[in-house]
Amino acid sequence: MRCSALSFSTAFSSMIIASSLFILLTFSSLIVFVSVFEVSDLFKRHVDSFRCKNNVFVSIEILNISDRNVLFTVENNGSEVVFLYRSNYSWCSVIISYYDLNGSWHSLLIDDYEVLWIRPIGSRLYFNYVDHPYINPGEEALVNVSIPVSYPTIPPGGIVIVSFATHHGYSALREGVRG
Repeated sequence: MRCSALSFSTAFSSMIIASSLFILLTFSSLIVFVSVFEVSDLFKRHVDSFRCKNNVFVSIEILNISDRNVLFTVENNGSEVVFLYRSNYSWCSVIISYYDLNGSWHSLLIDDYEVLWIRPIGSRLYFNYVDHPYINPGEEALVNVSIPVSYPTIPPGGIVIVSFATHHGYSALREGVRG
């Protein structure tokens, strides 16, 4: 008799175990629900940022390659403005890669490129670059990049790869050959 007075009844023990399982399942379900919600929100933000990048579409066309200069146009065919400079800060970068006569590739990140003009694509109306340091949708810019004298010159027949990277994270790439 003494032992039975100190023990729990089977019904009371089952009730404690059932309550514990119910609480465990409730919190587990809540954690799964919150995790799925967070993942779906993260996915939505990723898709939105990808859609924003898809609104930026630039293309380049190489016009001339000389021993130390590359001249090309940048066209903004997207729906976002591409800022070139603002307050003496370059918002876009140009990467020039070329093969020299010694058999070595050289890649240069250039932020101090020269913009010669900006205009609506195919137009004869030119904007003053100082007052208009950006490329609106439907506009193009003529860009001249000079290779520093500390690097070898681009040899005749040398392959040159030009990449124009925007502040939006989108870039355009074109390959040319020096004539």
